[in-house]
Amino acid sequence: MSKRDGIEVLSDITGISRDGIGSIWEQVKANVARLRSCERHDFSREYKRGGSVRYQCLRCRGTVDRLQKYWYEIGVLHGETEQRNKNGE
Repeated sequence: MSKRDGIEVLSDITGISRDGIGSIWEQVKANVARLRSCERHDFSREYKRGGSVRYQCLRCRGTVDRLQKYWYEIGVLHGETEQRNKNGE
């Protein structure tokens, strides 16, 4: 039995070609790079992709799912509250 790599296994399971999986991986890396480069996201653009809702940052064009958007916005609120507390507001 020959040893198979993860891409080959994923290809067998999903039916997506090895090149297709590589293309998806490049898209994921580009999205992460866009998200990391953005100073502050504005996820106000909502759209459907397949059966799920996605959000796109109006500044960097990076995309996240509903849960990622929720936790990002909670973090922003906590940061703003902490800053106000430090400033004595």
